[in-house]
Amino acid sequence: MIRIIKNPEPDWLLKRKKHANPMGRGSLSYDDLSDQDRILLRESLIEEQGGLCCYCGRRINTNNSHNEHFRPQSSYPGLAMYYENLHASCIRQTKPNDILHCGHSKKDNFDETRCVSPLECDCEERFLYTLEGEILPK
Repeated sequence: MIRIIKNPEPDWLLKRKKHANPMGRGSLSYDDLSDQDRILLRESLIEEQGGLCCYCGRRINTNNSHNEHFRPQSSYPGLAMYYENLHASCIRQTKPNDILHCGHSKKDNFDETRCVSPLECDCEERFLYTLEGEILPK
């Protein structure tokens, strides 16, 4: 896992949120984002993460990653567009028939007491990385 220091929320996203909520009547949901908006968001997240998956540190780009909600939208709908909750994670299999990685493997599984956030100062030190590519708790 890499530590992520979040940049300020992109101006274009702030404007989209303000446009969706001009007088406090509703808000922008993740489902309201266009495909182009989601790509712009992913590009912002990848850039602030130095081109690495927030969980495993694999090199990512817009084609082999997705917008990851650390706290899942299904359980935390109010955080779906909270920029601090959004990261970019890899989605691809390393080899055919291998299990999915990171965000898609995590799915909606989330336990507040057991999950380590990439925003935590010591997150990188809480794991061991084996030569076989496994990531294990320390």
